[in-house]
Formats: sequence, structure tokens, C-alpha cells
Amino acid sequence: MAWLIDAKKQCLVPAKAELQYVALSYVWGQAAMLRTERANLLAHQNDRVFDRLRARDIYGSLCIVHEEGSKHTRIRDMAKIYENTRLTIVAGDGLDADHGLRGIPNVSQPRQLHPELELSDTISVRAPQNLALEETTWARRGWTWQELQFSQRRLTFVDGSVRWRCAESFFCEDDVFPARDYRKTTESIGDLNEPNLDNVCRSRVGVGAASLTDLGKDISTFNQRSLTYDEDALLAFEGTLAIYIEHQFPRGFLHGIPVSLLDSALLRHTQTTVPFAEVRQASSHSRECPPRWGWSGWKGKILQCWEGGLLGQDNVRPPQQTISILTWKLRCSVTSTPVKIPFQND
Repeated sequence: MAWLIDAKKQCLVPAKAELQYVALSYVWGQAAMLRTERANLLAHQNDRVFDRLRARDIYGSLCIVHEEGSKHTRIRDMAKIYENTRLTIVAGDGLDADHGLRGIPNVSQPRQLHPELELSDTISVRAPQNLALEETTWARRGWTWQELQFSQRRLTFVDGSVRWRCAESFFCEDDVFPARDYRKTTESIGDLNEPNLDNVCRSRVGVGAASLTDLGKDISTFNQRSLTYDEDALLAFEGTLAIYIEHQFPRGFLHGIPVSLLDSALLRHTQTTVPFAEVRQASSHSRECPPRWGWSGWKGKILQCWEGGLLGQDNVRPPQQTISILTWKLRCSVTSTPVKIPFQND
């Protein structure tokens, strides 16, 4: 079951289809966070139970029950959760959740706004912004990637300013230019302040136009982001794969590779210039990273050779047919019996 926080009752309530909600996107980091677990789930449904909690705890880790099964189910739904939210509030500043959303009276520290000098009633000079969103820790983290990609509306706190962004317009309180309405211009929404973060609303994945090229671009950009634990690579991307399974690849994925195109999907190129792609390393002996024969076993820039061209590149070669001459099998462990992979190249 999914849970929401009722802002008036200050407690958890079951999520229902008719309810509208706001989501928060932030870097968890190493901050100590209150969590919802089976042991305190009932208590967290009592009215006013969150009255004395800090704001970062209220909007942090309370909406997911952190036992393995329930947590994994909610992680698979993350892309849909952010796609369907009315608004995503992005905490772009800080290294972890302790930084919070600055500028909220009686809750958080004040914002450091950029100074402005008014020369006349019509002329003013404002200090330039120092930090672009793509330079923040938030924009480099793997777990926040699909939160960026699938959020249709974003209110972003970064470098002392607040910005609004959706598929049609961009507003920035410290912008010296008037707000842009992208319904009336051919100007790219990616040209303003966030040049590398221009995928607002990825609901196009649900339309038939989405292709292997889209998947390849998603993999390439996600795989260049950082994770505290390398073994979480597929888990952090699983919500995106769930969207692709629903609309594009019903046969599913094997370690991030579409099973229906297994032969050609196993082909890939790693980056041959600095920074090199590196093999993912598990954080402990009790956990394992994805296998190296798939893209998820590597971190860095990887180009998939699918559909006759290098995915993520503009100069894709004409489509080519792949004729399978092998039958692929999979072992769950070194000593287990190989099992044929179902629906391969189907």
C-alpha cells in the first residue's frame, strides 16, 4: 500500500487515486532520518503525530514502509509517482537532507538572496547566479534522475533562488528577463539556466513514438550519475524500466536489457576517453552488483549498439536485422543449473 502525508492532520493516510499530492525531491545523503516501518506504521496514522517533527523528516522517508518487500514495490512505482504528482518541490541545495528548504519562516534558515541595486524605477542591477542546477549534488545523484525526468512541474530551490518550470514555461525570481511562455515561442526550454536538464515530463514514454533510442539516451545519462552504493544501479532505474515494460517492452528486462532484443542489446561500447567507464564495485560481501555483461554492471558513459546504430547519437545508421543463432541461458549462481531465458529475441 502507498501512503501520503495529510498536511492538515499531520499523519499518514492511505493513497487513493482521487487524491492530489505534492512530491519532494532531495538528496538523502548520510543524514539520520525518521522512517516508517511496520513497527510504527499504526502510530504514524494517528492525528498530529508529526507535529513536532522537523520539516525534513515529515517530507522525507515516511511515505515508504522500509521493510524489503514493501520498499521494493514503492521504488518500482517511483517514476509513476513523480509523473502523476501535481508538483515536485526540488531541494537543489545542500549535500544531504539536513540542508532543508531555506527561507521558510520559523522552519528553516533564511535564504541568501542575490543583492539587487535599483538605479531607477525601471532599471535595476542584480548579482549573477553562481550555481546552476546541473552543478549541484542533486543533479549528479542517480536516485534523483527519474524524479527529474518524470516530474511535469517543478518548483526548485537552488542557490538562494526559487524557480518554476513546466513543459510550457520557466520562471525564475532572480531572472532579469520576463518569464518565458513556451506555448508562444520556438525557443527551447533547455536554453535557460538548466541546459542539460531539459526533459520535462517524460510521459512520452507512454506514447508509441518512444523507441530504443529513447531508452538508450536514458541509460546513458543515468549511468553517468553517482550512487552511494553501486549495487543500487538497477534499483534506482527500475521505475523507468517499469514504464517501458508497460508501454514498449512487455517481455521485460534482464538486468536492464530488453529481453525481446537480447542479442543486439548485449552489444555496447564504453567511453574510450576520460572519464572512462568503470566496473561497479559492491559495498560489502553480502551484496552483489549487476553482472558486467550488461550496462548496469558499469558506471560511466556507455553507448548501446541497438537498432543498427549507437543509441544516444544523432548519426544512427539505417536499421539492420539481427538473426539469432544462439540460445541464451542464465545461472542464478556459479553452481546452479542454467535456465533458458524466456522470450529472448521474441
